[in-house]
Amino acid sequence: MGLHGDGGQSLVEIALALPLLLAVVVGIADVASVYRRTIAVTNAAREAAMFAVREPGATLTQVVQRACDEMSGTLDAPCPPEVTVTASPIPSRGATVRVDVVYRFTPMSLTLVERLLPSAEIPIRAAVVFPGYGR
Repeated sequence: MGLHGDGGQSLVEIALALPLLLAVVVGIADVASVYRRTIAVTNAAREAAMFAVREPGATLTQVVQRACDEMSGTLDAPCPPEVTVTASPIPSRGATVRVDVVYRFTPMSLTLVERLLPSAEIPIRAAVVFPGYGR
């Protein structure tokens, strides 16, 4: 065929390979983002539980705020609506405290196919049980 017939073949190959390559790149970015948010959620639960045990007069609202403050450096907003924080029992001196943090994350790759999937959220959870001091 010569020089004139090869241009179309290369264009078709690039057209077939480029979407696959972009999907791989977006997938790698999503995995890194999930990993970063998992660390943030774990740190927030740990920090809130330690705060609840160290501060015997802390209220549940303060414990939740402490978890949100810890996550504010990693997430886009100080305490976005995707974050749920629960603590039990209400902190008291010497009590063992459990703090659960759930962050509902929507990856970039799933937003591209959101119409095919009913729920494109990945819940990232962390639970920390921290024994109280003074026992």
